[in-house]
Amino acid sequence: MAKITLRANFHQERNQWIGWCPDLDVTSQGATRDEAEKNLREAVELFLETCQEMGTLDEVLREAGLLPIAEVKTFQVAWPLLKDSRSETRAATPSG
Repeated sequence: MAKITLRANFHQERNQWIGWCPDLDVTSQGATRDEAEKNLREAVELFLETCQEMGTLDEVLREAGLLPIAEVKTFQVAWPLLKDSRSETRAATPSG
């Protein structure tokens, strides 16, 4: 399984939670913190899968300062638990 680390920040704006992966510039939202995290995970997975299908995954990862991942077929994003609930950095791990 190939691994990369991605950052994810979460903050609340009015009645919505916003999740943002600055490494890939992917954003999502949710009514709750958990929903925003779930939606961001899905958005990152879909973004990476689409990049792979288009043949641009290595280029996107290089531009993000990450190492290319050869022959990764599926992505599963995992965020380890951190203490700060306002703005958090989490790790994402694609698996293949």
